[in-house]
Amino acid sequence: MRTRASSSPPQVSNELVTRRKEVFKLFDDANISPSHIRVCLVASAGFFTDGYSLYTLHFVLPMLTRIYGIDDKSGFVMMYSTWFGSLLGHLLFGYMTDKYGRKKVKIMNNNINIYTVNPNYV
Repeated sequence: MRTRASSSPPQVSNELVTRRKEVFKLFDDANISPSHIRVCLVASAGFFTDGYSLYTLHFVLPMLTRIYGIDDKSGFVMMYSTWFGSLLGHLLFGYMTDKYGRKKVKIMNNNINIYTVNPNYV
């Protein structure tokens, strides 16, 4: 096992610290414009739709069990497979976005969604 020679964090130059403070001051002093509000709304819409799609099954599952006679074990598998699939998708597509770029992965994701939702589209 390798040990580090010193446990203290690396020193940052005073120039860099001063520049960071200047940049953060610009952010702190900036006025809120309509474009800031639009960016916040778009970002929150992504979180809303992600959470909405995960929690929809909680409301639909009782109806499915009544109509199709799904037992508790199958309902449990359906419920937690959505959570597991979401976790796996976030990790996989997050890694791919870092490696290949946001636009390429978004286009690939849209193609996957189109061809899985409507296989006759091809």
